[in-house]
Amino acid sequence: MLATLEVLAGQFRRYDTLPTSLAELTDLARGRNHDWVDPDGRFIWVDGVACFGFGKHNGRTVADLQANEPDYLDWMAAADFSEAVTEIIRAARAGIFPTREIEVV
Repeated sequence: MLATLEVLAGQFRRYDTLPTSLAELTDLARGRNHDWVDPDGRFIWVDGVACFGFGKHNGRTVADLQANEPDYLDWMAAADFSEAVTEIIRAARAGIFPTREIEVV
């Protein structure tokens, strides 16, 4: 384990662009897409809005499903999804949706 820490410390010294937070390092190691809202990629950002990134509702916004098919969100909340996905669903059922600021270039 000590050898692993020494290698990681060496990587930080050599590559100043490496992320230093645990969350960012985890994302890098897992190959997480920056368009993912949650760590599993079940929800994705589309123009700053959280949308489904899988299944029959792929591409639809979370807000749209809350307004038009809340039973589907209830099913998801009770199903075996990750805690991050479940938290997004529970918040959506309460009318709170993830938001992301869009970077204007």
